[in-house]
Amino acid sequence: GSIGPFGGPNDGSDINLDEATLMGIGQGPITWTPLHAADAMATLARAGIAISPTIVRDGRAPEVRDIAIPSWVVNESLEGLHQVVSNVQFGTGRAIRYESMGTEAVPIFNAPGIRVWGKTGTATAPALVFDPDETEEENGPAEPRVVRMGDHSWYVTLVAPEGESPKYAIAVIVEYAGSGGRVSGPINNQIIHALIDEGYLPNHEPQGSMEPDA
Repeated sequence: GSIGPFGGPNDGSDINLDEATLMGIGQGPITWTPLHAADAMATLARAGIAISPTIVRDGRAPEVRDIAIPSWVVNESLEGLHQVVSNVQFGTGRAIRYESMGTEAVPIFNAPGIRVWGKTGTATAPALVFDPDETEEENGPAEPRVVRMGDHSWYVTLVAPEGESPKYAIAVIVEYAGSGGRVSGPINNQIIHALIDEGYLPNHEPQGSMEPDA
């Protein structure tokens, strides 16, 4: 049968424990877009209030439903997501180590006065195969060939002014790019700086300072 939008059968039947375990770490038969990821983070930030995303405004009110996430689950999840980007010893999405810099770690997020909750993702993906569809070459029909392979790079975040509840959700994916933290993390950071530049988040940069590259 077909696969539903979040993995598992699309006919309403239950998934098994092995499938659920794999889905819990972002593996298995999951079809998930950046919009799904940002929506899930936003639902957590709203303590379980799910609001259907609006792509184009058409005058209709979005669907709102409470998926009843216990408050302790919300609190522990947000604390864990903040530790991902802030814990010096165990934060898997806190910093990047470049070979040219030896063992020195470069922080991924560097906007002062901004609190970040985040999760990296390095998702196994099937190879991208180009099928020439019987295209004739000099020596006969061309064979299908792999044109891209590797893992998809993810980084999803919630951001807010320091001391406030999560305000914005950001989801970044770069296909076949490898490490989530190393590739998508810096892009996510630049989106945060763009939110600051556009006035959605407060600017606490010292006057005349230059923004770091990370």
